[in-house]
Amino acid sequence: MMPDKIDWIKGNDLWKYMRDLYIEKKNKNENPNIHSRTIFAITVHEICQRYETANIAVIYQLWCEICYIWRFFKIYE
Repeated sequence: MMPDKIDWIKGNDLWKYMRDLYIEKKNKNENPNIHSRTIFAITVHEICQRYETANIAVIYQLWCEICYIWRFFKIYE
């Protein structure tokens, strides 16, 4: 599961952003019971949640535009 998410992050050019957010979270961590690997997993999950939702919205917007264009050209056939 985690390797798939990491591959998705890298494939969508979000690795630098994920790394920066991870370092920020790690540096702000004041709880000695939360280890860096846990912070890494939380950050990976957060990035996937944030950007998968954004990607769905973008895909929906593009689909609406394609449908609009298709209807426009269908009218003038």
